[in-house]
Amino acid sequence: MHALVQLATRKWLEVNSKLKQWKRHFVTNLCAAFPVGRYENWAVCQALFPHAQAAADNPPKDETSLEAWVSVREMILGAEHRDTLNSLNRVGTVLDRQGQYSKACAVHQRALEAKKRVLGYSHPDTLTNIANLASTYRNRGRWEEAEALFVQVMETIKTKLGDNHPDTLTSMKNLAFT
Repeated sequence: MHALVQLATRKWLEVNSKLKQWKRHFVTNLCAAFPVGRYENWAVCQALFPHAQAAADNPPKDETSLEAWVSVREMILGAEHRDTLNSLNRVGTVLDRQGQYSKACAVHQRALEAKKRVLGYSHPDTLTNIANLASTYRNRGRWEEAEALFVQVMETIKTKLGDNHPDTLTSMKNLAFT
């Protein structure tokens, strides 16, 4: 589709408050149509890949769309790819903001276990995931667990980046709020 046609269509959908709905339909249909990456399906995968890449590069904001987005990333990149795990962490954050703390904890923990295995404990993405899990614990009233995780994050960042680095100061602020 020509770029101007895309732009005009997108603007029309935005003006008529239908863009989110059609983005959801797009991701759902893409998930249903994208085959398993076996040799006999390579032509179909190759044709759909640019669309899947576009979907994977544009994170949605709502829970349902985020879960579909994670599914697309799992299909394309694999369940333990860094971008897939970061998407999963984002789903946990959305669930936390919606007050669905049990689900948020489960999603954050799932992403965290994989990140520890794949990226290592002190990787910045892993530390972000730990901090997000700690925030969910704090929001749930699980103060001691939240504090323990925030201390771990702060100490690791302080060791790697120093006392006055902005990330260290942010982790100290998170600990203070707990």
